[in-house]
Amino acid sequence: SGHRPVTSCTHCRQHKIKCNASEKYPAPCQRCERMGLHCEIDPQFRPRKGSQMQTLRNEVDELKAKIEFLQRNESIIAQVLSNKSSSTNTNNTTTTSNNIPTDNTNNNNNNNNNNNNNNNYNNNIHNNIQSNPIKLNHNNTSLLPSPTCNPSQTTNDSSPNTPINIISDSASNNISNNDSSNDASNNNENNSKIKIENSPPPIITAPPTEFNLGDVRIPLEKANELHSRFVNHYLPFFPILHTNNAIELYTQSQLLFWTVCLTACLSDPEPTLYNKLASLIKQLAIETCWIRTPRSTHIVQALLILSCWPLPNQKVLDDCSYRFVGLGRNLAFQLGLHRGKFISEFSRTQVALPNAVKWRTMTWLGVFFHEQFWASVLGLPASLQTDFLIENARLDYSLPKNFRCLICLAIFQAKLANVMGSSVTSPDGLMEGPNRAGALNILQRELERLIFKLKIDDPISEIYHLYVKLMICCFAFLPETPTEDQTKYVTMAYLSATRIITTFSKLVENKQLSEYPIYVRHAVTYSAFMLFRLHLTPLLLDKYIDSARQSIVTVHRLFRNMLAAWKDVNNDISRTAKVLENLNYVIITQPEIFLEGEGIIVKMRSHLTNSLFYDLVWCVHEGKRRAIATSEKSHKDSHYKINAIMPNGQKRPIPLPFYNQITKDNFKTITTTTPGGTTVTTLVPTQSAISNAKASATAAGLSGPTEINGIPLILLEATGSVEKVKHHHEGSIPTIPPNNSPVLSAQAMNHNGSLNNMNSIKNSTPNSVGNGMNIMTPHHNQYQQQMQQLQLQQIIGGNNNNNNIETDFQFDNFFQNQNFDWMEGTDDFLGWLDMNMKPE
Repeated sequence: SGHRPVTSCTHCRQHKIKCNASEKYPAPCQRCERMGLHCEIDPQFRPRKGSQMQTLRNEVDELKAKIEFLQRNESIIAQVLSNKSSSTNTNNTTTTSNNIPTDNTNNNNNNNNNNNNNNNYNNNIHNNIQSNPIKLNHNNTSLLPSPTCNPSQTTNDSSPNTPINIISDSASNNISNNDSSNDASNNNENNSKIKIENSPPPIITAPPTEFNLGDVRIPLEKANELHSRFVNHYLPFFPILHTNNAIELYTQSQLLFWTVCLTACLSDPEPTLYNKLASLIKQLAIETCWIRTPRSTHIVQALLILSCWPLPNQKVLDDCSYRFVGLGRNLAFQLGLHRGKFISEFSRTQVALPNAVKWRTMTWLGVFFHEQFWASVLGLPASLQTDFLIENARLDYSLPKNFRCLICLAIFQAKLANVMGSSVTSPDGLMEGPNRAGALNILQRELERLIFKLKIDDPISEIYHLYVKLMICCFAFLPETPTEDQTKYVTMAYLSATRIITTFSKLVENKQLSEYPIYVRHAVTYSAFMLFRLHLTPLLLDKYIDSARQSIVTVHRLFRNMLAAWKDVNNDISRTAKVLENLNYVIITQPEIFLEGEGIIVKMRSHLTNSLFYDLVWCVHEGKRRAIATSEKSHKDSHYKINAIMPNGQKRPIPLPFYNQITKDNFKTITTTTPGGTTVTTLVPTQSAISNAKASATAAGLSGPTEINGIPLILLEATGSVEKVKHHHEGSIPTIPPNNSPVLSAQAMNHNGSLNNMNSIKNSTPNSVGNGMNIMTPHHNQYQQQMQQLQLQQIIGGNNNNNNIETDFQFDNFFQNQNFDWMEGTDDFLGWLDMNMKPE
């Protein structure tokens, strides 16, 4: 016929691969023998062209339908298995593997037996479908991983080397890895019939007894406890997913499962499990999202939860939350979450979730909210704008009310930042200073109308609304805004900040501070920083200064008064307390820094509303630099004096009574609200703390305690923590003030206290400074002690009794312990400083 003879079998010709059928005839070719296929050389066979990909798609869709059907019909599977229990015991051996098997060494006879068994199995299922129609069960958990679950044995998010995941979004990615050898043998079959061919019965195993991640093992009971805690205590703050139980969550996504467990651990009395999981989950997120290709909505949800309750971090630039948000945003775009019901146009391989459109939309709204929030936290322009789904959420009353309020406020945030901070005519991106007042006035009225429509009745939503109002004020406080325009917003900022702190102080009575999401905690932090800056500016009315100072102290005490076991966990809570303490020390050493220049925010302008935080951090660094210079000056001039009156004639600001040694084990925080809306916080020593202080004093040979947990007793008396005792050093135990009448100490809080009776403190002749870089010299310590003594005398009322050597010694030691690392480079809150770089 002119054509060369056919030497390849039909299967190899269809796939255009090398075949040795003619050499091994009548035995099957090497590939058919390996795959267990019927090998036949047919000269009349004509390979089909142009339809292989469509055939594969059809078969994948068929397999997906079969898997979903089996997943949702537990009773049918159980009935079929009970009918076939006698036959399957001798013919079927079930094993687990990390890959869908591609090698089969059975001969043709064994393969035919398996096919017969499968056909019988399919017939039984078909008969049961006809005789016992039932409803699909979305909560089916009969198809489970092996009894011990770990990342190498069961589902791993979008991993190329994982078993078939019955419930996972990425399940069909693994199905597509199955060898396409069944293409030729099933070409003439009807793809619409629900039957299973050339595949073993589904593997059904017992529920897992524990879950493993690295060296962490969580029993099933503990996993269920953490899952329940997350759903009840955490998920209402950010309702972007629905989950029924820990096992189902694990089969959906390992990253999401471990993220839920990590977040729920924030409620534990000790951070042991939390610390172990934190580093492991960070590594798991990197592997899941960077090394592999994530194709799951659950991955986006996990990243958002990690951004809502961030991983431990010491510096701002160490926080991965903003990077998680960016990764989640890009992944959401790729998965088509921003297009709602049109998900099929973005992915053919995703298994449909229950209420798929709803939860994908909720996840997309969560991405938008965190994009706007974290942009405001870091002072960066948001890269995500509103779209149909986000605008539609304004009037979607099916959303939880608190979540809808947050989305509406985030939409306003986006508009505020776009109007005020995206100018193309100024190098800093800000609107021109003289034009800001008019734009801010319009935006403020728009926010008031929005709040009127939302009818906010939830304290969490109210806190975030007040935070957005503070953002408006901060734009007014940026450099080049006329002073008369700034004055209008000073009182509004004071009222909003104190309201946030008062509301939050009531919330923490029922829940631990760390359990609240970052958008609540950051609002409190921002309020404290705003009040700290306002109380040092002449633009704030005198009648508000004491209240502002008390609110700042309240935040510091709430953030420092943690459980002792959690005290060493670095996060935004510990960082806020540390920044406040360093700012307070700038008041002690270099208060003129806060009084230089006009306006409220002086040095920073390119970080939008977070310029306030960067401006305060600049003050800390500048205070450190000037402290070194002042120390050197006092060394050269033996007559150098530190006076209560600064060179410009202004009085020195009074430092705030911060204690960084407090924990819930030693002190109880009692808060009340004054008629003016100010939260008054009093630290009351616990009975165990008093007993320990007495025991320590007895062991030291003293007749009575002089301090409680490192805080001098006289300072606790001055700030109202204990009632004043005239002879506490003679053995009297301090009494605790009544709970219903905490004292707002005028001595500690009175900003306008007289300083006229204060004497100047004169330095003694210093010793040799030695190396100029060694700033922690004995003379520098002496200078610090003199400054501390001066300011502490202000705190306790301005008395300067030089004969009270014991009291002065206690005060000096107290402030040395509080700020022992002031000059040791621990003020790099942002991660800006590279200690390996030489000074300019």
